[in-house]
Amino acid sequence: MDADLKRVILAFLAHRYPSSYTTREIVRRLAHKEKDIVGHLNDLLKAGYLQATKDKLDGSIVWNCSPVGREVVSRYGLESYTRCGFSARRHTIYIAGQMAGLPENNFKAFFDAEARLISDGWDPVNPARFDHVFGKNPTGKLLDACCESERAAIPYLDAIYLLKGWEKSKGAKRELAVALQHNLEVIVEE
Repeated sequence: MDADLKRVILAFLAHRYPSSYTTREIVRRLAHKEKDIVGHLNDLLKAGYLQATKDKLDGSIVWNCSPVGREVVSRYGLESYTRCGFSARRHTIYIAGQMAGLPENNFKAFFDAEARLISDGWDPVNPARFDHVFGKNPTGKLLDACCESERAAIPYLDAIYLLKGWEKSKGAKRELAVALQHNLEVIVEE
């Protein structure tokens, strides 16, 4: 498993080039323990496959693939070798579902779906996170602003994930309409 995880890390960073990621972002996106990831990042750095710099703002270490690392990935076809199935097309996904009328606005279902999607290699946009910012039960103009800010992101994403019971939600139906208008992939929770 150790060698496999090194390959996944290297392929992930090479695939996302020219982007750089902090250790925390890599841990979150690859859904592994931080201690495992950090050891492998340091090994890959010593081997010359990665480059690391200090972020000027928060002082965290930022990682990216070196030219040698990208060459190794392309030579051996490691892009397809991954536990998480990341690819250029399967990247960002919006979670849609019923909130109104359910206990605690159904936040648990949204956060559970977010965790599953992250472990499957997606980068989810979770509207429950926005609602935490606006309060538990935003109403009136505040609710309208919250919904509009969430819906505005949909055209720039790759897919929409519909939670069970989505058809009972007016908001989820509108979000699906926007997604279909912009040819997003639609995935329905089983």
